[in-house]
Amino acid sequence: MKPKEFMNRWKQGIMEVTPEQRLKSDMFSLLFILIGCFGGSIALAILLFVTFSLWQLFLVILLFFSGVMNISAFIEKYQQHQTFKNIRSENFGLNQETLEQYKEEDNFPMEMLGVVEDE
Repeated sequence: MKPKEFMNRWKQGIMEVTPEQRLKSDMFSLLFILIGCFGGSIALAILLFVTFSLWQLFLVILLFFSGVMNISAFIEKYQQHQTFKNIRSENFGLNQETLEQYKEEDNFPMEMLGVVEDE
């Protein structure tokens, strides 16, 4: 595969990522960042008790608070993911009467609402 063909395929794949897939990958990557932040701050805190220096103390504080910020980012992504899941499970918040009304229209794409008609 040539580099130009690879870039075209990569660009097409990136453009087709859904918001829900992006949220899942963001949540997954935030977990690894959290593990690194808190693991590093624990290791530096242990080292801080062995040999005290101000730069170690600064790094422990920095890693701890960056971990706290990443926790809030993870909570935000998790809430967005749950909202997407709830919307999809409730047929975009439409009640049965509205769905029946849309089914009666000729050109309305029901699969857009997540409703699959049995044949």
